[in-house]
Amino acid sequence: MKVKAKVSFSGILTMSKGQTADLPENETLEDLMNAGYVETVEPLSDTPTAPTKKEAKKGAKGKTA
Repeated sequence: MKVKAKVSFSGILTMSKGQTADLPENETLEDLMNAGYVETVEPLSDTPTAPTKKEAKKGAKGKTA
């Protein structure tokens, strides 16, 4: 699960405030979340994707080589 550290901490796992990491879902992660040390990070929905064939074709109209 992708998480972000709300505070800096060290122990079994060490993270700095603001650092993100992809951690396995286990007891340690559950403890960190319950203590308020980390929060889940949602995947960005605005992630750029490759244009579809239709979009690429539309964008290519009117351009000269």
